[in-house]
Amino acid sequence: MKKSHLFKIFSKSWVSWVVSIYLLSIFLYTLSFCMSSGKNILLASNELGDFLAGVFSPLAFLFLFLGYRQQSLEIQKNTNELKEQKRQLLLQSQPSFHFKNFKGEALPFLDKTKISLSFQLSNSGPKCWNLFFTLALDKDYVGMLPQGTTDKEFIDNNYNLNHDFDFTYTSEYLNYEDGNPYIYLIINYFDLNNKLQIQSKKIFFKKTNSEYFVYSHNHVAQSLIY
Repeated sequence: MKKSHLFKIFSKSWVSWVVSIYLLSIFLYTLSFCMSSGKNILLASNELGDFLAGVFSPLAFLFLFLGYRQQSLEIQKNTNELKEQKRQLLLQSQPSFHFKNFKGEALPFLDKTKISLSFQLSNSGPKCWNLFFTLALDKDYVGMLPQGTTDKEFIDNNYNLNHDFDFTYTSEYLNYEDGNPYIYLIINYFDLNNKLQIQSKKIFFKKTNSEYFVYSHNHVAQSLIY
């Protein structure tokens, strides 16, 4: 906001300086021409009009450019405000999920890793429909369907109403961050606008011994994807 205010002040100041310098240059040029030696003849009205039109046309184009630029900035501002209003309306129509009794582990299984997750899910926001979970190994969110209880037809607006989920997925590899493997838990659902939306949780597994990993509650990041 401060930068925008300073920019407006600068814009007004440089325009004023340009106009002042330009008019001063014309005045000095005209004054020097009048004081020059020789006979000075007053221009005819039509010639004087052409002269003034030519002299002030650069200023006319300057103010025309500034007018278009100001209009463009106003349109951009209105567009950004509409986008923000749309985003706020979208957020208001999204459920607010709460995970309880979250348990998870990643067990070595032959040359693969078996991921097991179980938790209870409740919702304190707007209702949603046709909810189902998928898993992804990276931020591209290419979801893979695990085995087990992965979907619910309807999630009501009731924080105290818990829905149980329990599923497993076997992967050939996992990605690591700071020495800890992680996966993305993808929540797919239809919101109040009957549009498919996605929320995700990045779940880290903390190594407790040489054989398995367990879910760490302190390493979860959640984001809303449109």
